[in-house]
Amino acid sequence: TFPIERAKNPSALVWSDVQTNGWRRRRRSVSPTAGGFRLRWDVFLSFRGEDTRSTITKNIYEELEKRSVRVFRDDEGLNRGDEIASSLLEAIEDSAAAIVVLSPRYAESRWCLEELAKICERSRRLRLMILPVFYQVDPSDVRRQRAHLQSILELMS
Repeated sequence: TFPIERAKNPSALVWSDVQTNGWRRRRRSVSPTAGGFRLRWDVFLSFRGEDTRSTITKNIYEELEKRSVRVFRDDEGLNRGDEIASSLLEAIEDSAAAIVVLSPRYAESRWCLEELAKICERSRRLRLMILPVFYQVDPSDVRRQRAHLQSILELMS
């Protein structure tokens, strides 16, 4: 089963001990309330559609939905040349946590990188919890690309 469960407080999520390709998170509560208002989404799901939409991303989404976790997933996708939808950026701002499915071609997508930049910025500013999921990639490959990804993200801002 997926390692998220509802806490006794219905407005909080509990992330149980998780082992995701070497990334370990301890049991921790995340309250989807900030400044007295309830966030719209418990989890923002970031993924490269053509890599994972019908595989792991679909499975994660369905497991979370079964547990009444409110998940934002971009079902529309973006066409080449389109700008990233403001609704995606708003959904990141209105989420308590983000699951980033890092797939072989995730970093090749300008839109995925824009989402990731927004997720990281939101995490620094408001402590958004980020759970990376490595799908058909080695975490060490992602670490080696960190400088390259950082330079791309800096160019975009």
